Amino acid sequence: MTAATEFAPGLTVQGFNPPLRLRDFGLIAFDMDSTLINIECVDEIADAVGRKAEVAAITEAAMRGEITDFKHSLRRRVALLEGVTVADMERVYAERLRLNPGAAELVAACRAAGLKTLLVSGGFTFFAERVRAELGIDFVRANVLELRSGPAAPSPAACCPSAGATSATAPKSAAPCSRSPACWAWSRRSASPWATAPTTCP
Repeated sequence: MTAATEFAPGLTVQGFNPPLRLRDFGLIAFDMDSTLINIECVDEIADAVGRKAEVAAITEAAMRGEITDFKHSLRRRVALLEGVTVADMERVYAERLRLNPGAAELVAACRAAGLKTLLVSGGFTFFAERVRAELGIDFVRANVLELRSGPAAPSPAACCPSAGATSATAPKSAAPCSRSPACWAWSRRSASPWATAPTTCP
């Protein structure tokens, strides 16, 4: 492995020899939250039920490396989204989510150079698919958050019928818990390495 080289202020490369040209590469992957866009979507969703501070604290701890199990941190955050509606998420998208300066130009330059583009997010396809469409990104990998309609939404951990399921075995559309008329549930989308399934109903 070659030594790391500071190619530009704040940009360190390793394994490549400058000068670097976009057309020398075939694929570029982008993070979404707080990278291409200006917010952490899960934090803003939680604000609809008054739990933004709690969820944001978990997000920040995970970003600092204090929580090393991403799946566990995501389960904890999603469990706090009880009561969030689709209308709440629509408002987050319409009123709070904005592309960061230069995001559209960067993606366009990569596509013009012939690169395939990939949007990778530990967040949700509800937002990632829209950002993908807005920017013309080729592929997206994110988690699917399914809504079970009904008068109340219990926590995800009380809904998924796939006991002990992993991302490789969790069904995409699991039947809702028989104890509840409505629930949030995780499901697997494509080959997303972050998708997971909560525990089953007790």
